[in-house]
Amino acid sequence: MNRRDALAGLAVGVGSLAGCLDVFGRGGRSGRATQTERGSRTGRTESDESGERDEQRRDAYDGSLAAQGVPTTICSEAVVADPGKEALVDPQFAPDWTSHRISDRYEPATGSSGGIDPRQTVVVVETGDGRARAYPLEVLAEHEIVNDTFGGPLLVTFCPICRSGVVADRRVPASSDATGGRSGGGTESGGGGGDTENGGDTESGGDTENATAAEHAVAGETLTFAVSGLLWQPERIQVAAAEQGNRTFGAERTGGESVGVRAGGNLVLYDTATGSYWSQILARAICGPATGTTLPVRPSRVTTWETFRAERPDGEVLLPPPHSGVHDRGAYVGRTPGPPPERSTSDEQ
Repeated sequence: MNRRDALAGLAVGVGSLAGCLDVFGRGGRSGRATQTERGSRTGRTESDESGERDEQRRDAYDGSLAAQGVPTTICSEAVVADPGKEALVDPQFAPDWTSHRISDRYEPATGSSGGIDPRQTVVVVETGDGRARAYPLEVLAEHEIVNDTFGGPLLVTFCPICRSGVVADRRVPASSDATGGRSGGGTESGGGGGDTENGGDTESGGDTENATAAEHAVAGETLTFAVSGLLWQPERIQVAAAEQGNRTFGAERTGGESVGVRAGGNLVLYDTATGSYWSQILARAICGPATGTTLPVRPSRVTTWETFRAERPDGEVLLPPPHSGVHDRGAYVGRTPGPPPERSTSDEQ
């Protein structure tokens, strides 16, 4: 049984626990001081701050970002076959499901008329020119990743174990950082993300390790993501920061309401350009050449299919396979993310 199957069973069996925290048996934090702890020190000098920036850069390259989570060996683990959990790479859409034959695999999402159950939760993405798409959570839970092009290159993800959703731009900014944010929070969050038609420009942070890694690897590229079959649990404080900053959201398959994110074993994505591993809940690369790069988050909201149809009768909804195409990861099975990029002399100064 692979780790995903074990955790899926655990998540069902111990649903009353605090979000399946410590499901890997992690005990405490690493000895590395956080940025907050560093900031509380007295007697800081310009040299101290420069040294800390250098430490952040080293974190982005030496795998210590991944080592802050569990398992700490995630960067040495290979992509595994995980039948049925293929990412969608050629998504197709329609006004409804009623005119399409839908596999029994997605039966929980269908209503008595053959269409979508009115209570089904959907993730809604809207563009600046007034278009709207709905992504049923039942389909997202089965495939976990949708590579779309809608108001720019779009990534829609959902981890059913952590019940965490992230909607981001698949195009890595050419500039040094774009940490973004999912503005508004709550069930009807949205807005605040800039012009989505022009790449989903969002507010910038000051993430040195993101800048350094992006300059070396994937800056300006549009990436395609797939399911690695692996799980990785970030530090609790990282998950809390992502949720409080509206970069991730929690949702159940029905009801259309935002819920708390479970900070447990989380979906690990890989990109097909560099093979780097990415944390879904952090929207950040944790292993490989793109380590430290953060994807800009796109505005989104969760609601029910019934509400979406009432509010956006002109909207369209994601069709599940075989109508939508899936990624064939056969060539990637058994591969690891590889070494981090080489640091230039200027990086080490």
